[in-house]
Amino acid sequence: MVRNAQGSVRWRRWAARVSADPLGSGTNVISRPGIQPGIVLHLDPSTLEAEGATYSVERSYRVDNEHYFVCLVRDDERAKWIPVFSNAGDGREELAQAEKQGHPGWTRGTSFYHPAQIWDAPHDAVIEAARVGNDLSRAGQRNAITTAALDRIRGQAGV
Repeated sequence: MVRNAQGSVRWRRWAARVSADPLGSGTNVISRPGIQPGIVLHLDPSTLEAEGATYSVERSYRVDNEHYFVCLVRDDERAKWIPVFSNAGDGREELAQAEKQGHPGWTRGTSFYHPAQIWDAPHDAVIEAARVGNDLSRAGQRNAITTAALDRIRGQAGV
């Protein structure tokens, strides 16, 4: 049995999301108050950079393409973020599955971070990078890491 595009589960989910939030500006878009230490967003690093974010490594080492990022600390205007990688690498530390909370797309699989790669981004840059990066988390259901993991990463990163 072949279903048409409108009958597919994927299409119905997309249609429900778009009809509930046609401009992409509702509950699934992060807001300034929602940017809190420990949350995890799927961000586009090129958008972050274009909107004023800086990073602590040479350009050739900066994360490319959309990745999950963990918010480490924030103030009224900016926050420090660390990108999360799906593969191990030199200097990368593992983030255990038990330390991750939220959507299965975030919680399943392996995750690694490099404590030397820290991004400092204005909140408005994060909001735009989440939109461009197709972050699908929602208010009240954000992806996150445990407090213990956040404290460990902050200590390793020196923030």
